[in-house]
Amino acid sequence: NTRDPSLPALTDWLVEQKAWKVLQTDPVTLAEHIASNRTNVLLMLAEAYRDAGQAKLSDAAVLKVLELVHGSASGNSSYHYSMAMKLQSCGFVSAAEREFRKAIELSQATSSTFRRATSSLALMFYEQGDFLKAAQVYEASLKPLETAALASTNPRSSAAMAPALYRERMHTHYALHWASVGDRVKQREALEAALATTSALDSTSFLKALNRAKNLASETLPSADTLIACYQLPDPPPAFREKILKLIKNQVAKTRSEIAVSQRSPIPRNRLAWLVANTEGDLDEALRAAKEATALQPNNSSYHDTLGHCFFAKGDFANAVKSQIRAVEMEPYNLGMRKSLERFRKAYEKETGQPAPKPTPKKQPKLKPIPNRSRASNTYQPTPFGPGGIEIEFFPR
Repeated sequence: NTRDPSLPALTDWLVEQKAWKVLQTDPVTLAEHIASNRTNVLLMLAEAYRDAGQAKLSDAAVLKVLELVHGSASGNSSYHYSMAMKLQSCGFVSAAEREFRKAIELSQATSSTFRRATSSLALMFYEQGDFLKAAQVYEASLKPLETAALASTNPRSSAAMAPALYRERMHTHYALHWASVGDRVKQREALEAALATTSALDSTSFLKALNRAKNLASETLPSADTLIACYQLPDPPPAFREKILKLIKNQVAKTRSEIAVSQRSPIPRNRLAWLVANTEGDLDEALRAAKEATALQPNNSSYHDTLGHCFFAKGDFANAVKSQIRAVEMEPYNLGMRKSLERFRKAYEKETGQPAPKPTPKKQPKLKPIPNRSRASNTYQPTPFGPGGIEIEFFPR
């Protein structure tokens, strides 16, 4: 293909590695897929090398992916964001971090790409158990987000609301970090700061008006994750504990109202289920909500994760393991989900005295000949991995 100067060098490297053997196909089929979507082929190759214990070759294949991205769309923030999501889903965390940061660097703070890339990068660190890095990602975004918010003409826009929401997340992740290193004093200080951020947001009149328009309670409440972190604070003062229990009750009531007016949305159902499963409340209601969320969006791994936690909270360890296995099989490189699965499996084995089920190992897909196209054709144009991924801006449960 004379239109793409990178293709000859890439082809030479693939021939040198005999890549068709690694991918269990033939040279002609590999060539067709390289012409169609070389990024996906290289990621499959990187996964195959990794699974075979060939780390250097896996890293080399990922590097080829990044070279393609930076060569074909070096200034396109959405392209870098989409590639970051793809790399993360394949478990290439370091490469995904690089692409998320590139997307943040290239995008304006007023854009959804900036907010998505920031949230997704922080979420990736959270899922890997690196709460400090997650907090730092949110912290780095605050100054540009605050500048963007001042320029916003719509006080109800995501750009206007983002600084306070991201500040709350920053404090919550700092609290999780301090908890992980055993500093209870700083943990509580960070949680108090997260709650104070939400209180300040609640004072804005436009949010009260927005909530009234949705027939919701006028109080703006902390996120479920913030409330869970507060609930799990060891030995809290009685007044703090009472305050958190009240906020949890209010958040459940508010989310219940959202469910009533959003009968086809899985988001509030998942939020209610996640909050109750990790704190306290009506577990039967939480389980119903989680089941409804997974029915509405069955391919969302987070919703199956929530369902697993609901079953676990009810003491149904068999179904907890079953649901968590589904989540892990959909997102095998999510360390947080894997840790939860191990906790559920141990509870199941302690109760039954039997080995708990395990996830089915991920099978490397095979490349098949591309149908409806002459194998001799040389006119098929490459299709780079373009913008896609998450269409709804990520906000924590």
